[in-house]
Amino acid sequence: MQSEKNDWYVGKDKPRQLLMLPYFVRGFMKLVKEKEVAETLQVSIPKLRLDRVKGRGLPYFKIGNLVRYNMEQVMKVLEDNQITK
Repeated sequence: MQSEKNDWYVGKDKPRQLLMLPYFVRGFMKLVKEKEVAETLQVSIPKLRLDRVKGRGLPYFKIGNLVRYNMEQVMKVLEDNQITK
């Protein structure tokens, strides 16, 4: 099976095992690394990690041992929590 740019290879025992993600994840969602989210929000990576552990962080996906954020969901959470006076 030929790999595509958006395919994820995971597995400690089988490093070449292809995880077939649903088409909507592979085709339309913009999944980004925590570094990109931290840079966008101007917070540290440890801050994102602490928020995830305490259950108060942004919505995220776990793919194996990888953490990925859907940038559209991140922006929606920010918009929903915007304070206007």
